[in-house]
Amino acid sequence: MVLGAALMAVPVSGFAQHMNAPDAPCRSVGPNSVFTHCLSDAARQADARLAQAEKRIRDTLPAASLEDFQRAEQDWERYKNGLCDGEYHLYDGGSGGPAAHFGCLEALTRHHQSELETVYGRFMAREK
Repeated sequence: MVLGAALMAVPVSGFAQHMNAPDAPCRSVGPNSVFTHCLSDAARQADARLAQAEKRIRDTLPAASLEDFQRAEQDWERYKNGLCDGEYHLYDGGSGGPAAHFGCLEALTRHHQSELETVYGRFMAREK
């Protein structure tokens, strides 16, 4: 009972969110609008880095594995967008929603690139 009351007293911002993770970018940039813009830029940069990694993989992956890779990437993209849309909607249209959305997109994309490097690293390191 006491734990329940204590949890109810924690502000929503106290719960774990991608934008508040220790490794998240933009953690001390200032007002919410600047923070949101910074996270938007960070998400865009993460997308660009992921696109480069995907291209390196596609360019060197054996043809027999290419279809599996492309299907997995399409599935991952749907997962990422669905999860981050869900994180946005937790804010019910409030001002924290956009920052949460961009923070989620950046974090999932950055982590996915790391996963690709683990799985496909040997293909990323060589040229065709």
